[in-house]
This record gives sequence, C-alpha cells and structure tokens, in this order.
Amino acid sequence: DHTAAFTSKPEAKISLENQKRMSQSALIPIKSRLLRQLSDSSHKKIVGLVDQQRRIYSLIENAVIKRESNAALILGPHGSGKSVVLRQTLEEIKNRYPNRSFKKVFVNCIVYPTDFHVLREILRQTNPEKMHHIKDSPDDLKNMFYEESDPMIIVLEEFEVLLRGKQSVLYNILDIMNTLPSASILLLIVSCHLDALDLFEKRVKSRFSQLQIIFPPLLSVKDLEIYLRNSLILDDDNSQLTKGFNYQTEIMFSLPRFQHMIQQMFYTTRDARFYNSLMRHMVGKVAISANHLSIENFEAAWVNLTRDYEIDLLQGQSQVGLTVLATMRELELRSIPQYNFHNVYDEYLAFTKNSNAAAFQAISKASLLKVLDQLIDQEYIRVDPRSQHLPLDSRPICLLLQHNQMLNFFKGADQSKVPTGLHTYTTQGWLE
Repeated sequence: DHTAAFTSKPEAKISLENQKRMSQSALIPIKSRLLRQLSDSSHKKIVGLVDQQRRIYSLIENAVIKRESNAALILGPHGSGKSVVLRQTLEEIKNRYPNRSFKKVFVNCIVYPTDFHVLREILRQTNPEKMHHIKDSPDDLKNMFYEESDPMIIVLEEFEVLLRGKQSVLYNILDIMNTLPSASILLLIVSCHLDALDLFEKRVKSRFSQLQIIFPPLLSVKDLEIYLRNSLILDDDNSQLTKGFNYQTEIMFSLPRFQHMIQQMFYTTRDARFYNSLMRHMVGKVAISANHLSIENFEAAWVNLTRDYEIDLLQGQSQVGLTVLATMRELELRSIPQYNFHNVYDEYLAFTKNSNAAAFQAISKASLLKVLDQLIDQEYIRVDPRSQHLPLDSRPICLLLQHNQMLNFFKGADQSKVPTGLHTYTTQGWLE
C-alpha cells in the first residue's frame, strides 16, 4: 500500500487525514501546472549538459554583444536536449541583455526539405512584409543582410535531410558571412547524424570542422532519475498543497521498487522525448480524486507506451534491415567486445546460407553497407565517434536497441514481415 508508505513516516508534512480533506477541485491546478511544465521547454532542467550549454551561450553572446559571425555544428541523437538547450540559452541571453535586439530564425529541414524551401523560410521569418518582392534567389538573401542591422541567429534543425543535396543554402550563408563584414550571423546546424561532417561538401566542411558541440544521450541511470525528478517537482509557491505534492513525489523516488523501474526504463531507451511523453501520459491519467503521483501511474503509462514504442520502433524496416539488426544482436550476445561492418556482413552471409533462410536474396556488400548507413541515420546503430578517421565499413559499431525491444518485436511480428528463418534465428536463439 503506497499511501501507507507515504504517510507512515513521522516527518510527513501532510497527514492522510489532511490529504483526504483536499478537495478534488484543488488538485486541478496541480495537474495543469505539471502538464504545462512538461510541455514548456523553458521549464525543463538540463542534466549533464553544462559544457554544451556554456559553449552555445558563448557563441550567442558573442554574436549579440560583439557582433561576431560564426558557424557551428550541434550534433546528438533525438531527445538528447539540443533544441531545449538552444531555446533556453536564447531566452537567457534575451533576459540578460534586454536592450540588445537580435533576430532568431528556426527552420526545420523536415518541414522545408530543399535548399529552395529553406531559403524562402529564412526570408519569410526575417522580412515577411517584403515577401511579395522576393524571387527566392541567393541575391535576395544577400540583399536582406545588407539591409539588416541586428545580429541574426539562424538555426537549421534536422539538417541531415539536406546533407545529400547540393547544400547551396549553406554555401550562400557562409559566403555572405565572408564577404559582408557588416553582417552579424551565427549559423547553427543541428543534426542527429553524428557523422554529419563527413557528408558536408568540401567547400563548407572546413568552416565546421573546428566547432562541433556533441550532445550525448542520457549517460547514466542517475541522470535519468534527476531528469524525471526535476520534471515532476513543482516550483515551490509556498502553498501547503504544492509542498505536500512535492514531498510525496520525493518519497516515491526513494522507494526501491521505483528505483528498479528507473533502471529498467534507462536500459530500454535514453530518449528524453520518450520520457516527456511518458510523464505527460502519466499525469494526464491521474484521477482528480488522487492527491499525488503513484508508482501505479508510472507502471500503467510505461506499459501502454512501451508496447506501442517497441512495435513502432521496427515496424517500418525492410527484411534486409531487420536481418542486419538481428545479426548485430547475435554478435553482441556472443560477447564480442568490438565489431564493424565486415563482421556483420560475415554473420549475415552465414545466416542467409542456412536452409531456413531461403526467402532471403543474396545482397552485395556495397548494398548492405548502404542499408547499414540508413540504419545509422535512423538511430538504430551507433558509430564510435572516436573512429572518424576510418572508412564507415571499418568503424566500430553497436546497437542502440535493447535486447527486450528486439525480442518483443520479433516474437509478435507476423510471417509476412519476419520470415520463418529470421523468426527462428531471433526468438529461439536469443532465449537460450
């Protein structure tokens, strides 16, 4: 009984009797505040990203105060805090220097997937009143900066979408930074592709090679615990209700059962966005008659979200992609300390030669390497960042998927998606 666990201690600030006297309507502001706190990036507490925030702050401050132009790569997997840190830092600069004006432009390259669309969106955000005069050419961009007196922060998010194109918008902005001394431009390229620099054209690569800011995923169980606690503890407003709610939340975090849950969650995924969804789902489902969060709330939200998460995680993969992931998992189960694409290809060939794998067509090494590259883009596979000097096929790699995630998918997938040979290879072999 978790209520008893919360109230049995003599130091409990709110007794069970007092909790029962709390009206149902009194809890509504608590739920609203929590949901607003979870949805607003300015409320999110940064965990383990002090150096990244410091470097980004310095870049923005120099652009706004000293009018220094610069360009930087901000890299890290989805949910590692890149966008949150950027937005918080911009807000911090704005509050610290209220008399300094600057413009900020955020363009998501998934929404604007070509150089033409990115260029047009930059112009739209900076000069909306002149859009009918714009012909969407690089000259329009240059003319805009000739006329612009305020420093400008340009953030291109999800930039990996444009990395395989001509990257002309990137070249044009860098060219303006070089040829127009009066322009103060800070260009921040944000990507989840840790190898993004390798895909830059030579004419722009040198500008980013010395200035990369890497955002790792949540690094430890303790990091995850701090992230969850900071997100669920309300700012103290000196009310009895808030103090009691926060106290009960702290007690929940101290219980061994909840600590074990946090460990399980960490080894399933380190995506902070997933945990935001989890907490919103949990808070949204809390009954108005309740007066605190409970482990049961967390467990119910976890079961509901992970069931869909594990299925969706691999649902769109081809048979070849699934087989590559399965062979990598097989290598890891054999406790091979380090492996690369060549090891994966050898294991893939060994699997396809099996009589139960007749449904699989032979695939060339070059084609399989392209599949591996796509899986890296999709963040199923991590490449050792210390091996950038090596070609992709020789770089150490590892899975970002957990064993239970893959096992649950292969166990539940139908034969049209996972042929018998692959199903046997994964479920029977992995359960031994």
